Amino acid sequence: MQQSELVFAYGSNMDPAQMRERCSESDLAWFTAEAKGWELCFPRYASKHRKCAVGSVVKKRGHSVWGVVFAVSHRDLKRLDRFEGPGYKRGMIDAVDTQGHMHPVWTYFAKPDDPPTKELPSREYLDSYIRGAEYFGLPKEYRDFLRSIQTKPEN
Repeated sequence: MQQSELVFAYGSNMDPAQMRERCSESDLAWFTAEAKGWELCFPRYASKHRKCAVGSVVKKRGHSVWGVVFAVSHRDLKRLDRFEGPGYKRGMIDAVDTQGHMHPVWTYFAKPDDPPTKELPSREYLDSYIRGAEYFGLPKEYRDFLRSIQTKPEN
């Protein structure tokens, strides 16, 4: 049996179709979790594929980010690193499952633009967050929060 790593997805990687494509070798067992003391932000402009600001998390007391923790193979974790590209780095955080158990998990942090981007996420990009949040049944308040995030005007 192959060992797996736990990865906290809070953004577009919550989209089940995207994760199945990126982690084709993994069974993608999952559970929902909250990263307490973290805040969702959009600090980087990704022009090549997304053409909008892309998400990250930053430490912020009193805030939290909900997401999905996937079990992925070591090979798929390396594949995720390549998909995230040089604009993201992988690091460890703690996530609390719905039973209150703490799990050390990998997640991806966007490297902020310098100076920080003034761009907003696109509706299409943010919709991938919302699809995942709905699919995995994240709390209604969090799904409502995602829907409230301002997006860039459509062209």
